[in-house]
Amino acid sequence: MNVNVGTTERSIRPVIGLILLSLRPQLLPGPASARREHLRQITIAFAPLAFTSLAGGASGASFGGYECLEDCSGHAAGYDWAEQHSIAEPEMCPMGKSESFHEGCLAYTEEPSRGSDEDDDGNQIDR
Repeated sequence: MNVNVGTTERSIRPVIGLILLSLRPQLLPGPASARREHLRQITIAFAPLAFTSLAGGASGASFGGYECLEDCSGHAAGYDWAEQHSIAEPEMCPMGKSESFHEGCLAYTEEPSRGSDEDDDGNQIDR
């Protein structure tokens, strides 16, 4: 899975906050009944964000069978690089760039005729 640490850290903060509040509701101001209600409202408000964060923020798109987290541009870049360098074997794909770049390179070795302009659903990849 391709993980952008900065994005993951920002998106997971509300989830961590909810966990801490659920463990220590006394951190909220007011009497116990008000704290419980406040915690319930916070949980309802942030539940969709929590599920998105825990799911990794995936976009639902894929490129060459590999999941894209955002827009598949990293996969397309790896595919283009592999095409420009005539990469024929998966072992020749660099590991040091990013996971999406590496997977794009792998996609080229698996299917060099697919091209890099569209994701697997036929949506244009912005670069």
